[in-house]
Amino acid sequence: MCEYNSWCGASRTPLAAGERHSGNALRYYEINMAESLLERLKSVPRKPGVYIFRNEQAQVIYVGKAAVLRTRMRSYFGGARSMEHRTRILREKIADFEYVVTHTEQEALHLEATLVKRHQPFFNVRLKDDKHYPYLKVDLNDPFPRIYITRRVEKDGARYFGPYASASSIRKTLDVTKKLFPWRTCTMTITGKEARPCLEYYIHRCIAPCTAFCTQEEYAEVIRQTILFLEGRTEEVIRNLKAQMSEASEALEFERASHVRDQIRAIERVTEKQTVASTRPLDADIFGLSRKDAEAVVQVLFVRGVKMVGTDSFTLAGAADATDGEVLGSFIKQFFIYSYSLCYFESIT
Repeated sequence: MCEYNSWCGASRTPLAAGERHSGNALRYYEINMAESLLERLKSVPRKPGVYIFRNEQAQVIYVGKAAVLRTRMRSYFGGARSMEHRTRILREKIADFEYVVTHTEQEALHLEATLVKRHQPFFNVRLKDDKHYPYLKVDLNDPFPRIYITRRVEKDGARYFGPYASASSIRKTLDVTKKLFPWRTCTMTITGKEARPCLEYYIHRCIAPCTAFCTQEEYAEVIRQTILFLEGRTEEVIRNLKAQMSEASEALEFERASHVRDQIRAIERVTEKQTVASTRPLDADIFGLSRKDAEAVVQVLFVRGVKMVGTDSFTLAGAADATDGEVLGSFIKQFFIYSYSLCYFESIT
């Protein structure tokens, strides 16, 4: 539950046709505006939450979070000399504010990211056109899950991998994953009563749950291995598959063993192309920043074990006058919050 509060800011006195504010009148207005906001700040609670600043046109120009709302919001109306240039400009534009009280700082973090995504405030560093970024979805609510591309992330019990920077990069990942793991691509309801499987079964791209050629547990193992691969845990995948191959050989199921062997070799060929990034095993997410004018680009490198298992780049808007730390901090926060589990690593939400 959140407590929402909206305040109406002071407004300029309407002018007659042809009339202009004098410099003194404008200064008087600005002083009154600041005093009005400061007076209203006294009623803001000392609780965690999210605050929203609006300009004279009622447009959302900044969204922020705070462990203590009153303290954080008052800091925008203190001495200008101690403020960074970007904050001074923001303060001059504030005509109104709202706030939402949350139970925890983590709840405030999630709400802040959601509001930034919705309003795209000018003074927030934000993912450019992030609403269009695609994700891979593993629908774990289905007894026989599919893996497909989606542009919506929901709290529905599914696993999401992304966001990916482009449609081509996510299709490449999906194609590679499909070649390595035999999960179904059909949209039919699985009953196990189909008369015969489709072509994908015969080219070893599906284990045909539609005809009950596999059990639900066997299909679930395929999905588990796929998720491990998407998380970058390829060594664990290969170790599990080698155990399956040995088990099949001991049971004299040589055809199944040969299929698993071919799958292992295909995965090894894919991972051989990955760049060696470290002499010691580690899990690291490396962020590089490049800036020009009001835009910035962040390059993300995903390191798992001793190899770089993936890379992607994202464009940010609203980076003018922000420090490098602010730009990277805003990107990382949004990138992680928008995903319930990101490509190659677990969700932190």
